[in-house]
Amino acid sequence: MDGPEVRPLQRAVKMKNGGLSLQNTLSFDMHASNLNIYVIDPKLNITVFEDTAMPDAYRYSLYIPKESIKYFDLIVNYCETQKVGEFEFDKPDFKRLLVGHK
Repeated sequence: MDGPEVRPLQRAVKMKNGGLSLQNTLSFDMHASNLNIYVIDPKLNITVFEDTAMPDAYRYSLYIPKESIKYFDLIVNYCETQKVGEFEFDKPDFKRLLVGHK
């Protein structure tokens, strides 16, 4: 299936750090998964999502809401006359970012 996948929530718990822990069932194999959402910057609403069903290389994602994007530098990878190579971003150290938030 391409696109978004519907997963029923089994449980939602607010964590003591202000984040959320969501337990769901993966539809393709019915194994339980936890999605933990950590608010690492309450002022700008920056969050780290941790999907415990994923291997370490894909477990974490960093999210910034569109309302906060004006506080960050942006890279526009555009050229009118030719295709431009992809920009390679530094990989965040998610475990260090989450210190004090778990």
